[in-house]
Amino acid sequence: MSSKFIQFMLSKRSLPIVFFLIITGFLIAFNSSGFGNPPDKFQLIFKQVTEMLEYAHYSPKKIDDEFSKNIFKKYIESIDPDKNIFIASDIKDLSKYETLIDNELHGDSFGFFYAVENIFKKRIQEVNVIYPELLKSPFQFTTDETVVLDA
Repeated sequence: MSSKFIQFMLSKRSLPIVFFLIITGFLIAFNSSGFGNPPDKFQLIFKQVTEMLEYAHYSPKKIDDEFSKNIFKKYIESIDPDKNIFIASDIKDLSKYETLIDNELHGDSFGFFYAVENIFKKRIQEVNVIYPELLKSPFQFTTDETVVLDA
């Protein structure tokens, strides 16, 4: 039975079928390996959640600039609640995204969340450089002297 199948696959009559299967296999393999520049998975998730909020939610929300401003404020507050990571210039730099978050949620390329992540990582790296110097000497809780580090 297998020899008849192999003979059929190698015959001229089956050549279009074999060719079709090979091309289909290549298309599936290349498509699943990332060729074709698919959208970021977060873009897809955010776009679907946005559509659900706007159309399928029991109390639909309008995703506009006002919504963006609210999200911006709440996100910054939640990621830095004690205001000890971001400095004023960071918030000023990020404020350009304040009215663009809704566009990103509707499918535009991301900028805000990656910008926040980059600044956050930068500030954490700066702290990782400073704290070993602070911990070299024991803390003096009995004097009013402050330690000034050269940055």
